[in-house]
Amino acid sequence: MHKLWSPAQTLSPRVQKLRSEFFSFYDRDYFRNEVLAFTTGAPWDSVWSPHQWSVVPELFPFFAAVRDSLLASAHKVKMPHYFWREPLVIRRALFFKEVLENHLPVKILDGELIVGAQFNTALSKCHTKQEAKKFETEVKKWLVEARKLNDAGIGNCGAIPGHLIPDYPKILKKGFSGVWDELTETLENCKHSPRKDLLKAMILCCEAATNFAQRYA
Repeated sequence: MHKLWSPAQTLSPRVQKLRSEFFSFYDRDYFRNEVLAFTTGAPWDSVWSPHQWSVVPELFPFFAAVRDSLLASAHKVKMPHYFWREPLVIRRALFFKEVLENHLPVKILDGELIVGAQFNTALSKCHTKQEAKKFETEVKKWLVEARKLNDAGIGNCGAIPGHLIPDYPKILKKGFSGVWDELTETLENCKHSPRKDLLKAMILCCEAATNFAQRYA
């Protein structure tokens, strides 16, 4: 078994070092990619959704604990006065942009070529009080059905957040700035479309990703 899971002898010194660093999680104290939560500070806020993690059966007993502990430890992010007047999809994008540009810490390990540390976040749902009440009601109804499926042994039927990146090659080929150009052109051609708010939100996210990448290039 040891030989089966041993690293190849052909690994470069840089990759060997990074591999050893990866498996030293319990020993190193200078960096761990643990979940970081961010909240608007609204009393009704939530930063975690159980429906995104229902494919992990062993997590079901801890849903309430994860929800409460992440909210209790969340960093408060101050948003501009006009924030609450925006549609929800725009609020979510504005919050993401603010966290990425001004609050998310960055740790670049020696020898890294692709920097992806601290990707594990729990971001505010950015709900108004009325939206939060509706959201909680829907989550409670969903949990009843989800627990039935889980108790029946139906689990691990999908990927948790971050395990799938749609059209990753496109980002590598065009960059976030290239996708920004594409989205901006699409928005210009459908200003009166129901999709306009979604397109604006996607543009904000691309701006945030571009600024983030340029800062640490």
